[in-house]
Amino acid sequence: MRFFDSINSMISEISTAASTIPALLVDSHQIK
Repeated sequence: MRFFDSINSMISEISTAASTIPALLVDSHQIK
């Protein structure tokens, strides 16, 4: 079960980063 828990945590971290990066890119474009 710990194996799946670690995978779930990795997926959640990746999804969080994937949702954060586009926002950062949009902010940088808006500043320019």
